Amino acid sequence: MKVLEKQLSIIVIGLSLLLVGCSNDETSAQSEKAVVVELQQIKEENAPIYLNYLGNVTVKDTKKYSFKTSGKVQSLSVEKGNHVQKGQEIARLETTELQYAVNAAIGQYQSAKAQYDKAVNGASLEDKEQAKLAVSQAEVSVEQAKIVMKQAEEAYQFVEDQLTKYKILYDEGVVAQNELDKLVLERELKQKDFENTKQQLSQAEIGLANAQQVSKDVENGIRVEDIEALKGQLEQSKANVDAQKKMLQDAVIYAEQSGVVSELPVKSGEVISAGYPVAVLRTPEKIVQTGITQQDINEVEHGTKVVLTINNQAYNGIVTYISDTPDMQTRTFETEIAFENELDLPLGLVAEVDFETGEQSAISIPVTSILNDGEKDYVYVIEEERAIRKIIEIKDLQGTNATVKGLKDSDKLVIKGMKNLRSGSLITTVKKSSKSELENKGLEEGVKEYE
Repeated sequence: MKVLEKQLSIIVIGLSLLLVGCSNDETSAQSEKAVVVELQQIKEENAPIYLNYLGNVTVKDTKKYSFKTSGKVQSLSVEKGNHVQKGQEIARLETTELQYAVNAAIGQYQSAKAQYDKAVNGASLEDKEQAKLAVSQAEVSVEQAKIVMKQAEEAYQFVEDQLTKYKILYDEGVVAQNELDKLVLERELKQKDFENTKQQLSQAEIGLANAQQVSKDVENGIRVEDIEALKGQLEQSKANVDAQKKMLQDAVIYAEQSGVVSELPVKSGEVISAGYPVAVLRTPEKIVQTGITQQDINEVEHGTKVVLTINNQAYNGIVTYISDTPDMQTRTFETEIAFENELDLPLGLVAEVDFETGEQSAISIPVTSILNDGEKDYVYVIEEERAIRKIIEIKDLQGTNATVKGLKDSDKLVIKGMKNLRSGSLITTVKKSSKSELENKGLEEGVKEYE
């Protein structure tokens, strides 16, 4: 009897333990809360293949403006940073000496024309008077040329004397190198001016000699071959007038295209030589400049589409220029990319340059869905309402998406709420359950974390 009671006690205790265990399991199951997530169906699609480079934002073009003749800068019509329109005046030289040269050339031309006309039409009393007048005008031109030459000679000699004194002061350490160099440049310009005035005097004297010869020929008659010679002199003097007028015209610089003044190397009143930069203008159009390696040069061509990422903002672009020779230092081929739309970006910004060179079948996912445990990249996919952790390999980054390896077509990817997951976590989705339903299931915390 006691044995039977003992056996019954053991059975009761065992049943009690079993019931307690079942009750605990049921309580655990009821207490597990689902994590609210948002899913994206993975689909393998054709994705662009990119070549990745870095580049810099720069201007499409810069142009240096300079005078074609030496002289003193009379005025600058712009300032650094000004926006300049096409045809707007930039700078001008003092034109006094240039105007003298034009007047002298015109006088020589008139003299040569008078000589030629008289030779062709024959001399009359009026012709003889005009020939004498031409001689008088030529004599005046000679005297004017002598005065100009004398002034130029005195100016040259003054600068030469100053330079001699400056050299002594420079040797004694009183004068700086740049002051001496400036005076050397001024001496060279004055010497050139002096040489030009001597040439002008020589031309004026030739004009006088021609006028005197014409006057003599008018009195005595002229031969056919002399008429041809006079015709040549007339054409030469006309060409000289055109050349002197062109020099006077070139004493004013106008903008050949609209742009922004980036440099003004000179100031008003400075004496400059021909060809020295007076202003540098850059076009408002911005481009990105980079260099392509020899290995990739055949993958990119004129017209290749490009994605440009600057300060996390993506812009579309297109290749407009590829150099046919590599840079001697970097051994890369200079490449320019134009923006699809005109943008006002600061110069010098670094740009991520992605050349689109083809397509490939790939799986692309949002970068924000990718997590990292310090060693490997991974994501969460869902199988039977449970989160499964999958290791992935990032193949390429493009904007907000990443091309990855390690997922398969039809996987359900967690794109929101994944930071609250662990492998095996129970999940529910926003699309499957409304907020009120989630709250009824006791998922208030999950909703708040998701939101």
